Amino acid sequence: MRQEIGLRLSAKLESSFARLEFGSISRDLGLAESESVSYKIIPWSNDISGSVGFVLSDVNPMIANVTDLAIATQDSVAVASPEERLEYLRVHKTLNACDAKALSVYAQSQGIETTPGDDPLLMAYVLDPNTATADSAARRYGAGEWGNDARSRAIVTAELFKSFAKTLTDKPKEVYETIENLCNWF
Repeated sequence: MRQEIGLRLSAKLESSFARLEFGSISRDLGLAESESVSYKIIPWSNDISGSVGFVLSDVNPMIANVTDLAIATQDSVAVASPEERLEYLRVHKTLNACDAKALSVYAQSQGIETTPGDDPLLMAYVLDPNTATADSAARRYGAGEWGNDARSRAIVTAELFKSFAKTLTDKPKEVYETIENLCNWF
């Protein structure tokens, strides 16, 4: 739904914004809606690997619990039951997620050795340091709505990875791979 902020753009100008990659600005101003993404819900399996979405009960992962966990693949998403969450972390040692470090710290606080994998928030930061939150990255790159549940977060994470596969190239990719992602481990 569009927000009314007193700005009216002609259809031609709106089309030009989208074509010139002003889509993120249009979405931020409420002049364009976020793109809707559709993922098929599939049954949970520890064999699934992909983009992790999670919700912690506290901002401090050392004292938090994982209250929700989901995995998104190319076009499907699965949500773990409470019993399956820790088992997933035991099986998958590298976690690709928005704020992967927080989930890895949580896992380690539970005695599970994991490492943070790729993190689209760090990728977004390399491309634009003003994109500091998952919500702003989702809006800016048209990856859907960052919700309060693991399913929506897994989907946004997967969509961000798809977007950055096209846009994070050359020098920014090198910076991400050699500096930002390595710093995520400490």
